[in-house]
Amino acid sequence: MKNNENGSSLLTVLLMLLIFTVLGLVLLSVTIQGSKRTEYRETEVKEEIEHMTSLKEAVAQIKNFVDEHNDQLSSKTTEDAVLGDFLKQMNDAHSDSYTITDVSKQPQYNVGESQTRVLLAKSKKDAFEQLVYITAMPSFMKYAVGSQSNLFINGAASIDGDIYAKNKLFVSQEANYVYNSEKLSVATGLPSLSAASTIFLEDNASSRYRFCASSCYQVNEKTDLPFQLQTSHWQDKSKAIRAFSPDKTPVINKDPFVDLKLKQSFLDKLSLAGVDLSGLSEDSSKEEISRRLSEEISNYPDNNKITSFTEIEKKGPGNYFYEGYTSENGPDAFIDTDSLNIGRDHWLIINGNAKFSNDITINGNVLVTGDIYFEGSHTIDSVMYALGKATFTDTDIRNPATVDPSQPTGFIMMAMEGLQLAIYDKFASSSKNNTINGFLYTDSSADIYGVGSLVRVNGSIFAKQNLSINAYQGEASGEKERISFTPSSLETASRLKVKNNKRLFIGKSNALPKVTKFDVITDNIIKNN
Repeated sequence: MKNNENGSSLLTVLLMLLIFTVLGLVLLSVTIQGSKRTEYRETEVKEEIEHMTSLKEAVAQIKNFVDEHNDQLSSKTTEDAVLGDFLKQMNDAHSDSYTITDVSKQPQYNVGESQTRVLLAKSKKDAFEQLVYITAMPSFMKYAVGSQSNLFINGAASIDGDIYAKNKLFVSQEANYVYNSEKLSVATGLPSLSAASTIFLEDNASSRYRFCASSCYQVNEKTDLPFQLQTSHWQDKSKAIRAFSPDKTPVINKDPFVDLKLKQSFLDKLSLAGVDLSGLSEDSSKEEISRRLSEEISNYPDNNKITSFTEIEKKGPGNYFYEGYTSENGPDAFIDTDSLNIGRDHWLIINGNAKFSNDITINGNVLVTGDIYFEGSHTIDSVMYALGKATFTDTDIRNPATVDPSQPTGFIMMAMEGLQLAIYDKFASSSKNNTINGFLYTDSSADIYGVGSLVRVNGSIFAKQNLSINAYQGEASGEKERISFTPSSLETASRLKVKNNKRLFIGKSNALPKVTKFDVITDNIIKNN
């Protein structure tokens, strides 16, 4: 008996049609949903661009306001009124795009009696926000690393923040170092920049930035410069900078550089400490300042004159003067006490050279008419000025814990005649995170070595003349005659990291050098969820 198969073909066809119909509907649904997601994302991107544009407009308005009202801002009697009128005008006219609020008196930004003001700019719906500082502070604090002359970044420095080079920017894949008095170089990686970093130059001529892969320097023992350029090995091309920064095009600096007068600031701080050297100025030599200081100190209260630094431990916070003794070998003042609790707003004046040795906890500000040396481990919360040079060798510096968020701890070193950081936390593992909050500045040239050393700076390194930064990426260990290196491909293994922190100056604004022109310093843009 034969099976009746009539109609089976029709069922098969109908089943296939059903399957393809379902698949078609699924594909159509996916396409529609994808289209909706694309449309939503396009809308989201457009809104983000709109918010970012409005935030940039707000910052631009603040900059224009400061440029036009610099004279009025310098007077405490008119500053608050003028700023208040500006904020009301902006918020009334642009409330549909952005708002600007004065947050200076909030605990985390409390600027005390200084003329620094902290503004918070927010885009519509609070999508993005940015802190903006109006301050009479020098421009070097804007940058992670920078130079008003030539900037040399040798090796694999890790930089989170802006870079400034007024004359030329030199980048090499070799890090220079000195070991057992021998000047050497080691091949390593290229510098790394954070996504938020910007490279600022004075113009876009190709000769402004140069690159070298190997044999970049030669040693010339007959000159004061330990390392000299092998000029034939450097590329003088605009594309050279892309070797370490492929996604960044240098930006031409359009903001006027607000400079500082270090000697005048030194004299101003002497006056704050009760020593008036009227008649002296930025043009006076450090020898003349030292001589006048010795003459005028006779009028200083006897209780504030010290012959031993242990006296400060007994007397407590205050202004103190120490007259250095004559010595053929070493500094005039050898400071090896356990603690220098001078007080946040007080000053220790050392007329001569000074050497900080052993383990010292320093709380307060220091003025040195000569050179200043650091060796050993120190815990420092201080602003220091030296009319000579500052040298860090075989040292390790930390900051005390922050108790009051409005008073961040930090170490700010400003030296007239040079800055050298040579042996710092030597041969420590690159995974160690011993970071110093601080600004290191010199009116002269600076040499920073993160090769055998491990250098972590949360602040800034800046030189008015040449700045040379040397960094190895990997591990380093010292042996009798040489350093043994173990390279790493990880950017996190850089032995020299600098992250710009613009908030550090807030708690120390009274001790920092003042400038005649107010400036606008912007913090990072934050996207709110």
